[in-house]
Amino acid sequence: MDRDEKWTTIAEQRRALADLLAGLDEEQWERPSLCALWRVRDVAAHVALTPQSPGLLRILSKGLRARGDFDALNRDMAVAHARLPPAELVAQLR
Repeated sequence: MDRDEKWTTIAEQRRALADLLAGLDEEQWERPSLCALWRVRDVAAHVALTPQSPGLLRILSKGLRARGDFDALNRDMAVAHARLPPAELVAQLR
C-alpha cells in the first residue's frame, strides 16, 4: 500500500467512525471505552485531535505537568478536547 492509499484508507475509516459516533446518544458518549480510564467521548476526541498540531511549547508544558508520562499526557489532551460537543467532534472526524 503506497502513501496515498494509506491516507485514503485513514480518511475512509475516520468517516466511518464519525458515522458511528453520530448515532450515539449522550449516555453512550459517556460510557467507558475498552481503554482503561477513557470514555467513548475521550477516544473520539483523541482520534479527532490526532491530525491537529498542538505546537511544541504546548506539548512541552503539558508534558511537564504530566511529569513525562506520555500516557497521562495523551489522556489529558484527549479529555480536554473531549469537552467539545459531540457534534463538533464528529465534524472534526469527517
